[in-house]
This record gives sequence, structure tokens and C-alpha cells, in this order.
Amino acid sequence: MPQSSLFRLMRDRAAIDEILDLTASGVRLAGSEALGIEPERVRRLLDPGTSALESTSGSTIDAELEAIIRLHARPSLLVRSGRVEAAASALWQQRLARCDEVLGDALAAVGRIDVVDHDSFDWIGTAWVVAPNTIITNRHVVAEFAKADGEAWTARPNEAGRPIAATVDFVRELGSRHTRKLRIERVRWVWQGPGPTADLALLEVRGDDLPPPIPLAERDGEVDQFVVAVGYPARDSRNDDAPMARIFGETFGVKRCAPGQVTGVSGEMRFEHDCSTLGGNSGSAVLDLATGHAIGLHFGGTYKKANHAVRASIVRRALELAGTDTANPAAAGRTAHRLAATVTAATQAVDAAFEATCVEVRAAGAGLPVAVATRMLTALRDDRRDRQLVELGTLILAVGQDHPAVRRLTAQGQIESGDLDAAIGNLETAESRVTELLAAADGAAGATAALWLRREQAEVRGLLGRAFKQRFVDAGARVDGSEVADAERALHYYGECYRASPVENLWHGINFVALADRLARDRSGEPAARDEAADGVAREILRSIDMLEELGTATMWDHATRAEARLALGETEKFEAAVDALLTRPDLTRFAVGSFRRQLEQVWRLDSTTEPGKSVTAKLAARLAQLTDPAPATPTTTGLGQAPDKASVQATVADNRGVRRARGVARIGTSFFEGEGSGFLLDPGAIWPEYDGPRSVLLLTNSHVCSPNADPTAREAPFHPRAARFAFLGPKGRVDREVLVAYCEALWSSPPDELDATLLLLDGGPTAELFPIAAAPPRPGDPTSVVGYPLGGKLCYSSNPSVLGTVDERLLSYDAHTEPGMSGSPVVDSEWQLIGLHRHHLHAERRNGGVRIDRILTAIRAALLPVFGPQGPPPYLEPDA
Repeated sequence: MPQSSLFRLMRDRAAIDEILDLTASGVRLAGSEALGIEPERVRRLLDPGTSALESTSGSTIDAELEAIIRLHARPSLLVRSGRVEAAASALWQQRLARCDEVLGDALAAVGRIDVVDHDSFDWIGTAWVVAPNTIITNRHVVAEFAKADGEAWTARPNEAGRPIAATVDFVRELGSRHTRKLRIERVRWVWQGPGPTADLALLEVRGDDLPPPIPLAERDGEVDQFVVAVGYPARDSRNDDAPMARIFGETFGVKRCAPGQVTGVSGEMRFEHDCSTLGGNSGSAVLDLATGHAIGLHFGGTYKKANHAVRASIVRRALELAGTDTANPAAAGRTAHRLAATVTAATQAVDAAFEATCVEVRAAGAGLPVAVATRMLTALRDDRRDRQLVELGTLILAVGQDHPAVRRLTAQGQIESGDLDAAIGNLETAESRVTELLAAADGAAGATAALWLRREQAEVRGLLGRAFKQRFVDAGARVDGSEVADAERALHYYGECYRASPVENLWHGINFVALADRLARDRSGEPAARDEAADGVAREILRSIDMLEELGTATMWDHATRAEARLALGETEKFEAAVDALLTRPDLTRFAVGSFRRQLEQVWRLDSTTEPGKSVTAKLAARLAQLTDPAPATPTTTGLGQAPDKASVQATVADNRGVRRARGVARIGTSFFEGEGSGFLLDPGAIWPEYDGPRSVLLLTNSHVCSPNADPTAREAPFHPRAARFAFLGPKGRVDREVLVAYCEALWSSPPDELDATLLLLDGGPTAELFPIAAAPPRPGDPTSVVGYPLGGKLCYSSNPSVLGTVDERLLSYDAHTEPGMSGSPVVDSEWQLIGLHRHHLHAERRNGGVRIDRILTAIRAALLPVFGPQGPPPYLEPDA
């Protein structure tokens, strides 16, 4: 007869003895009084001197009585502020206290998988960080939002045809208002047949906030070993409601830590445990209580019998099969993984993998997902396998996958291979396609797609510039023949992209500089000749890179660009120092070094016989020969901006709520260095009641600061969204992560003579505590404050005391001190709750005016709820078409 989970619990004699001691003293266990269960009844069941438990070892033990015993001996404890709450059992308090330190990091690395646009669920299970940029969960969890497409996995559509998106939130604790949510980029690898399979899947996530991985135990768990299962139990219809409520209360979907023991092993892949779990625990980490290391991945259980988990050794094997020890991990599905993981192996192995991939691409036809296609092509590009890049890209296009990104990557290989005419043809087709898609993405509903399309457009146009530049160089770079037209077209594309977004498109700017200086030297015949306009751009570029480095967001490409800018300005020593700094970058790739060396040799005409080319080219060759691809460096943060010398505003505030929420206030201008207005992150939940996507993507400002009806080429307010730049500089100059935003789309706008408000969808934003909306309408006499960027300088607060003057159906007036540049700032009450949108400073009347936030929200809901429904806009995902 199979043993019940309660019968197996008798193995934990210390827990049973504690219950016997308590009941012998007449103590009622938690929850027993409401059920009328006397201590003696519990004692009779558990007393080793009776045969009561053995006689009911199958499944006839009273469910309520079992729940009372399990509540004490196998509790499910809430996690609050990253710590496990105290257990009712003194024994478990003692056991857990000994391992509090080792469990801390592991608790932080367990998250809840939330879904957007799912027809039935808001969240579906648990996952945990198992390797850099990699989380692990169950295959059956992934199947709720993704589907197998051959050997790849793509987003599953809901009943309306919209792709289901997924995120992972590493907080979701009871009572916490904070989130630590990251988007799941793709399904990296799923364990599936033939042969024995494990209910296991690996997913890729990206972000600075990703917790460190939970180490895997060196040995698989042993019977009687004490463990904890960390996850997010959900109300489970398969279980009896009353006993379930005894153990979990009425609190589901939040982080819990459930202690227990390993109770058995079953087969070569799994083991059993008796931690208290429910359906949402699928994907939970099962941790060794002594070390905090993971001994397994929980995947399910049989009610009142046992729970099951995948062994740590099998998880480690999955990581090896998925290639997560590489710097460029596997692409979605094993086809992409095989290619990406082997492109740096021996030539014979690479060729074999490549041929196998081509066979599968032909079989997939037009159904090949663009995400898989672009990752395979990118893997080849980054390892400089240009011939194979062109061959595979051409094949993908031939079978019917005509995505602009596929054409762009194929063209990149054609440029490297010297087939410039074919590359230009592909790029012009890609540019035309992107333009068509942008035209179709008009309106609020297409705003998320437009963010990606504008980035892709800049990439395509930049490569057109490069193709025409290369054709000019290859033709002998004559300045008295038709070849100069190619150079001028290249300058046009580079200059257009750089002017559209100077900080975002620095590589376009430095190519403009290099080619303009090359033309100046060729036309004058002077080796040191320079173009005056190019010198100005080079100085702008250096200023931008200095700022990016100060903010901790400079990349290897920015360091290469800095070196070229120094070379353009004739600063030889600084050029060599910049090259040295580039070559020590931990994120440096073969592709980057090869591209940089080609630029120096072909456009700048540096050679290995004279300085500065002699020493620099030798260093580049040596670095290229030994290059590996380590993980990127951790960004640092510093301050930026100068506070205005004004007594009417202040740079500090004593209330920490004001400090935390002020991180979501942005300075708005046409560059990141100066601004003419302010704006702030608005909680999407205030508009869409069922919104469950990224929180820091909506920004509210005045329409007289930023408006979709403005001239996109204007350099003064109102700025068009395509021209606007957003710098989140933070209080006291403390810059938060991801503080610079260059891309946005307007979702809604009201003219200045009405509500004077514009709602923008940002391409990401800083992690910040959002201003909550005040529950009650504002009243005259209430204290107020305004937070913004006076005179386009440093973030400041209006000084106190300040009170509301008049309040009508639409407008507010107040005497909070402000300055020009604070238009679009949040107006908040004494609890730092949002009550209005600041719009102007009436200096002559010594008061200020704003628009009531409740009136703005009412208008936004009326306009956007019919467009997106109660869930709001989906998290941005690259179009898979």
C-alpha cells in the first residue's frame, strides 16, 4: 500500500516529538481550535506507541487533521523584505536561523513568471537564476506562453492572435509595493525527447538588476536531507480548499519558503521531497538547508503523497547541453544553439554544424522565426564568418523570411565579402520595408513597434553609408571622378542618422567625421588636412562619450569611437591611450576589433611602418589573435548636471519618499546635456487596471514641452517625440540605471489650451518608485511641492512652505516656488502623492498653475482603454514577421 505524505513525515522524529511535547502539555496547534481538534486527538495519531498512523498509511487520514500537523511540521513561510518569517515551530525557527545567511542570496534569485495577454492567467509559475542571464523553470510552465516550432520556441498567440509576453519578478512579496521585473527575452533551451526527458527549460533574461545565480550543489540530494522549496504557490483546484487554507491561509501568488526533507529517489533524473507546495510552485528552487545551494528543480507532486524535483546533476547537464558556459549563449531552440556554440570550434565541426543548420532552414521554410534567424546570423557575424553569413542569410531570404533585420545582417556579410552592389540592394529593400512598417505603425497601438523600427532604420541607413563609403574607398577614392558621389551619399546617410539621435548613433557620427576628413585630405593633398565641420562633430562625440562614461553606460563601441575622434583632432597621444583602453575592455569582440582595424587602415590610412599606426596596428593584431568574449563590465553611476543658483528651489529634501520617487523625474530637451522642460514616470496601473508589464515606460509632460504635432526638426520646445531626449539624473546628481532615453512614441496628447499634457511610451526607463495617485481630490490650503529641472540644470524641489490656492474642475494654482524648465513636473501633496501636472510659472502674479491629475487620467483612459483594453500596451517585442 502506498504511504501517505503524513506517514513519511514520521521520519522527521524531531518535528513529531515537538508536536507530541506540545500536545502532551495541552497546547493546541495553530488552526486546531477552529476545527475543534483536541490536542489528545493529534497525540493519539502521532504517538509511536499506537498503530493509528500505520493503520491509515494509505489515504484515509482526516484531511483537516493532516493539514494541522503539516502546518506545524511542514509550514509554508512567507518571505518579507528578503527574509523568511518566523515559523510557529521552535524547531524550525532553530533550523532556519542557522542558515539565514546562506539562504539570503538564494531567496533573491527566485522570481515569479508573469504573463501579458494570456487568456486565463496573470502568472504561471516560478523560476530562478541558474547562470548569467539565464533562469530555469519547467517545460510545462514555458508551454503556457511559448510553443515549439520545430526545435525552436516562439511566442504563443492568445485567442485574439496577440503574442503572449512573459516577465520574471524577483520580488512579489506579501505587502511589498516594489518589483524587480525583467523581460524574458527568449526560450533558450528545452529538454525534450527522444529518450528520457526532464521537465526543464532555460530562459534568457537581461538587465542590471538580475540577481546572482544560485550555485548548484556538487552532489544530488540524499534521503532525509533537510531542504527548502522557494517559490510562489497558487490556489490549486486539485486540492481540498479547507486543508489548503490551513497551510497557506488565503494568501497565494507571493514568495514563500517551505522547509522539508528529501523523502526518496525515483529514476536517474528525479527525487521526492515533502515540502508544502501548490501548483504555482512549478519551477521552484529546492535548496540544501545547510549551504543554500540548489539540489533540484521542483516540477510537481501528487496530492497527499509526494512532490517531485529534477536533480541538480540533470540541471547541470542541461546547462552543458545548452552551452551556457559560452559568452554568447545558445539561441532559441537547439538549431540556433548548435550553430552559435560551435562557430568558434574547429573548422570541420563548424562546417558540419553549418550544413546541418542549412538543411533545417530549408525544411522550416518561411516558418523560420525571425528571432532564430537573426541570432544565427549574428553569431556568424560576430565571429567574422562572412561567407557563411551571406550563404545562410541568402538561404533564409530565399525560403521566404523577408524580415528587414535578416536583410540587414545578410548585407553586412556582403559588405565584408566585397559584394557591395548586392549589399546596397538588400539594404535599400530593407529601408523601404522599414519605412512601410513605420507608416503602418502610426497611432498609439503601433507605438511599441515603432520604437524598434526607428532603431532598425538607423542601423540600415548606417550600413548604407558604410557600403557607399567602401565602394568609394575600393574604387581608389578619386575625388575628381564619379566615385565622389558614393562618398557624398555615404556622408548623407551617416550625417542624417547622427543628427537624428546624436548620442544613440555615435558610430554614424564618427564615420561622418572619418569620411569627411578623408575627402579633405584627398582634395587638398595634405596628409594633415581636416574638415572644419567634422572637427565640430568630433568634439560633440567626445563630449557625449565622456558623459556616457560618467554615467557608466559607455560600451566598447564608444571607446573605439573616442579613439577615432582623438585621431580626427590630431591628438596622437590621447588616440593611443584610447586604443589601449579599448583593448582592455572585457566586452571586446573579434568583430569589434576587426571593424576598428579596417577603419583605421582603409579610411584613416594608418599603416604599420609609421606612427601612430605602427604600434596601434600591432596591438590590434595581437589582441585579435587571442581574443575571447568575457562577460560585460558592471556599470558604475555618478552625478551629472549643475544646480541653478536660485533660492526659490532646493536640491535636497529630508523625506526619503521624495528622494526615491524623484528618480523617475526626467529633464527633457533635444540633447542629454541640457533641457527646457521636465516630465515624470506615470504608473501604468493608474490607466489600465489589469496592466502587468514593465512599470517605467510611461512618461507624462506638458504638450507645450513635447507634442506629436510639433516640428520634428525644431530645436526649441515643444519638441517632437522623435527629437526629444530624456535624462533621469536623480536627486543630488545620483544617477539611476538606464537614465538616458533616446526613443519614445506619443500615445496621447491634449493641446496646451486644454489639458496641456502628453503621454509618451519610452524605450525603457530608470528603476524608480512611482508617484502614487492621491486618492482624494486636492483642496485649497493643502501643502504642495513641485519636482523638476529649473533652468535645465540639476533636479530640484520647490521650497517649503507652499500651499494650494484655488482648485477648480480642471486647474490648480499654488505658491510653490518654481523656475522655467520645470514645466511638466509632478505636483505632489505632503505625502508625495501625485495631484497635478505643473504647467507654468506666473512670475508677475507670484503663483503657479497646474492641471489636476485626476482630470488628465480621465481623459487618457477614455482615449486609450478602447485601444489597448484593460491590460494596456504589451511589453515591446521585436516583430516576428
